Amino acid sequence: MLPGQRFPIAGDNGQDPAVAKPIPSSYFLFSPTDRLRLGLGVTVPFGLITSYAADSQTRYQALYSQVEAYDFNPSIAYKVNDWLSVGGGASVQKFKAKLTQAVDFGTLVPATLYQRGLIGASQLSSMLAAGSGQLANDGRADLEGTSWGVGWDAGVIVEPMPGTKLGLSYRSGINQQIQGRANFIVPTQYQALVNAVGAFQDTHATADLSLPGNVWAGITQEITPQLTLDLSYQWTEWSRFKAIRVDFANVNQPPQIEEENYQNSSFVALGGSYKWDDQLTLRSGVAYDETPTTDQSRDFRLPDGDRYWLSMGASYQLTDNITLSGSYTHLLFGGSTVDHSGEFDTVSATTSASTEVISAEAAMRF
Repeated sequence: MLPGQRFPIAGDNGQDPAVAKPIPSSYFLFSPTDRLRLGLGVTVPFGLITSYAADSQTRYQALYSQVEAYDFNPSIAYKVNDWLSVGGGASVQKFKAKLTQAVDFGTLVPATLYQRGLIGASQLSSMLAAGSGQLANDGRADLEGTSWGVGWDAGVIVEPMPGTKLGLSYRSGINQQIQGRANFIVPTQYQALVNAVGAFQDTHATADLSLPGNVWAGITQEITPQLTLDLSYQWTEWSRFKAIRVDFANVNQPPQIEEENYQNSSFVALGGSYKWDDQLTLRSGVAYDETPTTDQSRDFRLPDGDRYWLSMGASYQLTDNITLSGSYTHLLFGGSTVDHSGEFDTVSATTSASTEVISAEAAMRF
């Protein structure tokens, strides 16, 4: 392909890529003594799903993206005295990823022939004008893999006076070494050339991924016996996430590199709870969640923006041993721009979004 040469991409130019997804979590707590606590948390700290139609103009950069991290966090906490508690634990994390995208063989094949000196510039241009960005010439690449990683966390709670609690915690980053498969679908009309080149054959694939650590600080203040206010701040070290690089066991398949260049981000939340009576507690809060993505590197797998949280919820003491809780959160996303270039294409878009989060919880004491 000639430098700077681009052709229109056939297909639909608009779709909501968001997908509804249940996110499970569970916590177990055991109290061997009045001062000692043993716990286990099972959560999903990171994850995303986006899905575009097969004829979307984003298809050469993103079709389906699913990323999930399942975290198993055994922990221990000890109340040193009436005003100080400390704790820590390990994070054993399973990471799963599935990424798919279309492959523009109508561009790739003429570009390969030109790079090998088999056709000239004028023939390249005519072949691209006739076949580049056309659905009939699309193939597909599917990447799927899993890995396990280990990290740690620690925290402290200080109660300087009755009704006031200060908390500070740190959760380490985790390095994941993903092992999986790359599977390819090649249009029939290009199969012979692809076989001759030796690329786009199903093969083993690996990728290294650095997930961020974070620091959390918070204060809880009892205003009255019924009303309590909470203020918290979290800083996340997303700058560890520089790029996604996928290497293939097939030596004829070049590495796939996607620059991400995330930036460190902040999350600030203010909330309160009101104990209506001995059974019912009402809660509400607002939060600002800064996106780690940047205008220069934002892509269509996660066309993210700053998020604004509006939440309300309640807990009800059903019996001495059972508490039921529920909440509703409305997330508003600040507008963002995506101006992203793949190997042969550039797609630009503006985004705006909102989403709803509904949660339900049951707590049982034995």
